[in-house]
Amino acid sequence: MKEALQKIKDILLREYPNGFKLEPTTVRLLKPLCDNDWDDFTETELEANTFCRKDNIRLFPEQITDTETQQYIVDTVERLLNEYGCFSLTRLHHDVKERLRNLSDDIADFESFLQFIMPQRLLKITNLEINSSKKVRVVRLEELSLPESLEFLAHEVKTIITEHGGNVSEYDLLERVPVLDAALLHGTVNECLPDISRHKIGRADVFFRQNSTYDVPDDFADQLTKTVEQLKSLDIPVTVQALHTAISLHYKYNFMAAYQMTNESEFRDFIKQCYQGTSHCWKSGVFHEKRS
Repeated sequence: MKEALQKIKDILLREYPNGFKLEPTTVRLLKPLCDNDWDDFTETELEANTFCRKDNIRLFPEQITDTETQQYIVDTVERLLNEYGCFSLTRLHHDVKERLRNLSDDIADFESFLQFIMPQRLLKITNLEINSSKKVRVVRLEELSLPESLEFLAHEVKTIITEHGGNVSEYDLLERVPVLDAALLHGTVNECLPDISRHKIGRADVFFRQNSTYDVPDDFADQLTKTVEQLKSLDIPVTVQALHTAISLHYKYNFMAAYQMTNESEFRDFIKQCYQGTSHCWKSGVFHEKRS
């Protein structure tokens, strides 16, 4: 940075510790302080050397975090991409946010800052929709599509669940796979692991279970599919209660109790994974056929 620009930077850091806007009013105030060192290239240089927040406040990188943290972020991004091919932007933000300042809690500001300090790395950042109201930002390698990235994560998740005998807590999965947050974990399971169901115990503890560990009868998937179609043919809504009652009557035992399903959510997940008919989903408590 040339001497005149360094002088202007020192003034900006002193006078505007929380950032500044490159607008005529600011320029008029700065010029006398800069001994008229402000020339036609000053604004261009400042734009190139400052991060612009979404509210148009400009900040030098050191006004956001120290150089050690900047390097830590860069190194972490490279390591996670090299080891896993993708990662949750929210997970990285959560890990470093206590070392950041002058950024809002909005993930968009952190995403822009990440791209600012890594200009040579063309990061692919895309949305993975978890449901109609929730999505997660996924940072991935340029050469991998989002489905390919999720398949790699799915292999890691499936391996850990298998190591734990087919049943593992969400906490343990997040500890073992540092690129995941809860949303990306759920999205990966939903997209790539039809044989894994999510279930909740109590108010907080979430577990992921390999469906084969339920040890249901060999004909269960066929019988489930027939039962759903029978209920529909009788114009009976395929609710949890109706479906569970019909299945329990067929096998002559309380199905959820026999397989220690602790709540309806666990039962719904299992039904969705085992059903062999046309694509269905649970909506407003009823098992509906998806409409294209």
